[in-house]
Amino acid sequence: MTKPKVSVITGIGPLKNYEYAIQGYFDDILQQSFFNECEFIICYVEWHPLIEHYARKYPNIRPMKDARCSGVYAAWNQMILAAKSDYITNWNIDDRRNKDALRIQCETLDKTGAMLVYNYHLMTKDPHDTWQTARNKNAILDPVISPHCGTSSIFNICSCGNDPMWRKEVVERVGYFNEYFKVVSDWDMWCKIAKYYGEQSLHFIPQPLGLFFQGSDTVSAANRKTLLNDEKQVVHTRFNQQANQNLLLLQPARLGDIIIVLPIAAQYFAAGYNVHMPVVAEYYASLREAVPYVNWAPVEVVDHTYSYLAAQELFKGKDYRHMNLCFCFLGNTAVSRLWQRQKHKFSFDQFKYRLANVDFAQKWNLQLTRYAQREQQLKDYYVNQEDYVVVHRQSSAGIHNEVQIPEDVARTHQVIELEPITHSVFDWLGLIEGAKAIYAIDSAVVNLVNQLNIGIEKYMFKRSEDSVTPKLSDDWHIVT
Repeated sequence: MTKPKVSVITGIGPLKNYEYAIQGYFDDILQQSFFNECEFIICYVEWHPLIEHYARKYPNIRPMKDARCSGVYAAWNQMILAAKSDYITNWNIDDRRNKDALRIQCETLDKTGAMLVYNYHLMTKDPHDTWQTARNKNAILDPVISPHCGTSSIFNICSCGNDPMWRKEVVERVGYFNEYFKVVSDWDMWCKIAKYYGEQSLHFIPQPLGLFFQGSDTVSAANRKTLLNDEKQVVHTRFNQQANQNLLLLQPARLGDIIIVLPIAAQYFAAGYNVHMPVVAEYYASLREAVPYVNWAPVEVVDHTYSYLAAQELFKGKDYRHMNLCFCFLGNTAVSRLWQRQKHKFSFDQFKYRLANVDFAQKWNLQLTRYAQREQQLKDYYVNQEDYVVVHRQSSAGIHNEVQIPEDVARTHQVIELEPITHSVFDWLGLIEGAKAIYAIDSAVVNLVNQLNIGIEKYMFKRSEDSVTPKLSDDWHIVT
């Protein structure tokens, strides 16, 4: 087919929860009057023969394996990356639509120039309802959302419902769906669009076009309600705020230092702040993938030692709340002096958490978005025997050949050197977790292994006798 007008993205979770809905989904999309103008991308956790049957029969049905299995928003992001069209809509596997819904939404985007269009939708608790059977039973409009459609601010209530259509270009401006959220990342996305383009960029179509099935949630009602309320509060706070709710977390922009303070960033994000953090440009892509709850600002420097000064200049004049966690750096005399008075009491990472007013125990609550398929590919590429150890000699100061493997270990184990074969250090995590031991210089990799509580033998080589190291768990062997 020529370039499709619309990419319809659909995730299918575990079959024990969603198998009943698959046939109805295919019946419904085949009835769409706009079927031939669309591509239907299906991201599945478990393969089902119906997927193969319809994909073979219709070339515009495109199945793809869920490479990460990290929830619905991670699946949406994977499908958006794969989408070929300029317009995108999400279609839940257990929801149904008016046969003209996709055409009407697409034509409205064309005509109005809006960035997103949304509409009324009906509700049902019958898992076997179709659009027509629900209409015949006089299914009601969503009683919570419908009264606000077209009138209320998106920053106050998620009135876009379960089936809007938007322009793919918005993700290039406002970012992908934030995988930190488990329930409300769609509302967060619509708010980001409205904040960037203005609320007038969200256009309401005053007719019901979708049927929302209320009842397939696999999370218990009580747990979901608590999670929903907590996440809604974060979004509401973030988009109903003054300028000082933008928080600049100023750090040395090097990867190791950043990993140490990521739990601080997560705590402030959960409190409703837009967290901004500089990063040396070479790590920007990997951190944007792994840590979507931070707004990353790439800093171009040759010598990482001066990344702090470059970061200061980058954010000069921004009306943000500043949290300066740099010390022992040029240009930050006050905090450095405070550290000199306190360092006999605290490790340097403990001091950072004290400055940030975050419980140091949170350091071991490191939240990352991981890519299981890439981790497995790397492991398959390197590992050729069950017993292997991992070696890492690279730090911001260069290569450290003093990191050596004991001869008896080298004789009986495969030795795998971590090297820059992938753009993301996080791709190595699966391989590291399967190792018998890691031998590493004091570096970002040590911080990762430490904060993720990876249960292997751990040997850290200090760069020098007087090098300052973070607080490590008790199972590390320190080699000086």
